[in-house]
Amino acid sequence: MIALNETETRLNFSKGQKLSKLQSASVRRDDAKHRHELLVKAINSNTMKERSIVEDIFKIRSEIQSNHQDLSSAQQMESQTKLRVETIEHELSIERTRNADVVLDLEMKCKEMDESKAKSSLSIEEKRTMIEANKAELHKVWEKCTQLGRSEGHDIFSEPQWGKEQTPSLDVVCVRVRVISEEVHFNT
Repeated sequence: MIALNETETRLNFSKGQKLSKLQSASVRRDDAKHRHELLVKAINSNTMKERSIVEDIFKIRSEIQSNHQDLSSAQQMESQTKLRVETIEHELSIERTRNADVVLDLEMKCKEMDESKAKSSLSIEEKRTMIEANKAELHKVWEKCTQLGRSEGHDIFSEPQWGKEQTPSLDVVCVRVRVISEEVHFNT
């Protein structure tokens, strides 16, 4: 029995060791399961984060592409605006040149008009002087005609105010024939 007790004690000791190892293995297994669950959760969480990051990357790439398109559109608009500004500046310089030419032309025309006005004024004065001389000559001729008409017994017209009244109409051909015959008569 001693041997049995010893065997039982050894077996109990061995059983205790095995139970202790079993408990230790169970704890390790539970710990491994817990770590496995934590890893699965971390993997799932990281997978979700990865998807979110991929979506963010896609959004950022589409924004970058949109920004590039906006940039190229803005650059194109800027170049068109520069071209328009250059065209407007060119047209403005042409208009300034044309305006300066027109001003010079107007100044020349104004000067010519002033000269023409001065010449016309002189010409008008000369013509007034000539008209006054013609009036005096007409007055003399009218007096001669009046004397001649009295001597022949014709009706006498009063002398018109030359330049103010309508002059009496005369038969020019008759008068010319009469004047020529009078000249012939005086010359003979």
